[in-house]
Amino acid sequence: MPSVVPPSSTGGVVPATIAIPSLQVSARVEPKGTVMEYAKFLGRDVPSFGVPTDMMDTTWWSDGPRPGSDGMAVILGHTQVGGPGVFNDISRMRNGDTIVVTAASGEAVEFSVTRVVADIPKSDPSALNKALTSAPKGSGIALVTCGGRFDSAVDASVDNIVVFAEPRRG
Repeated sequence: MPSVVPPSSTGGVVPATIAIPSLQVSARVEPKGTVMEYAKFLGRDVPSFGVPTDMMDTTWWSDGPRPGSDGMAVILGHTQVGGPGVFNDISRMRNGDTIVVTAASGEAVEFSVTRVVADIPKSDPSALNKALTSAPKGSGIALVTCGGRFDSAVDASVDNIVVFAEPRRG
């Protein structure tokens, strides 16, 4: 059983796993920094979060805050229409749902969902940044994945979905 670390008591944890009990998700987390990536909807390379190499794993944006520290950590996972994706069902999350991020040491930080934002257009290069910077006060983590209609011409979903959660205290 992991020990739960009070938020900000240790500067957060370097995540090794993430669990979302309401969705029966348990996945590995790998650190990835900012990368240059070809944005299919923009037709050019842009700075981006590093995405997981495996559909059932997640990545933590290691250029940002650690989960449980001051600031908002970002964890990304894939969705796949008709196939496996670790975050396939995060649009179904509800306020109060639990997210648990655990370090390799066993230390864990728990979060409670406060808002789910869908329909963030990938065609607008600033839309995801605007969504992340308009996070509810006290947000400690944002889960990011693809959503919306799948555009077969570019082989990608047209939108992003973000789940915001705040640290559980006590």
